[in-house]
Amino acid sequence: MVDDIDFKKAMQGVRLLRKGASVQSMARRKPDRALRVQIQDRARQSAQFAEEINSAPNATSQGGLSNRSDDETLFYLSHGVQKKVLRELKKGSRYPIDHILDLHGLTQPRAQNEIDYILKNLESAQLACLLIIHGKGLHSPNGAALKEFTAAYLKSLVPVKAYCSAQQRDGGTGALYVLVKG
Repeated sequence: MVDDIDFKKAMQGVRLLRKGASVQSMARRKPDRALRVQIQDRARQSAQFAEEINSAPNATSQGGLSNRSDDETLFYLSHGVQKKVLRELKKGSRYPIDHILDLHGLTQPRAQNEIDYILKNLESAQLACLLIIHGKGLHSPNGAALKEFTAAYLKSLVPVKAYCSAQQRDGGTGALYVLVKG
């Protein structure tokens, strides 16, 4: 008798199938109003988020994602590259460093030439990770001009898929891990 009552409670809200109806036809029915509203809300929120990213000052012209220029740590992710790649790059261990480029004391045009030179040599590489040391600008009267220049210039280069500030052992916010695809 008690089992009958529990069964009735468990089956509350369940409706019988019509004669000849299959379970598959029931699964294909349209979602009820509450579920449709929830789906529409999520779609609207996704569209708003995409619009905010594209119109925000931290979105790049190529559609990538990067941080604001007033932050000390830097990161950039090219359009079409998964966020997981950036997370792995930040760890500093997933992608072994293939080349190290030290830009300390260079002018911006000279630094640009050095970056272009090393990227040209990496054109044949499938995937390479660079460590670019730009410094923190602590002894410079203009601040971290080379750091800002390097970050902005790397965003404009097609082979650069992602970059982020290095781990402390590799230079911290005075260096960048740069992921390049040839």
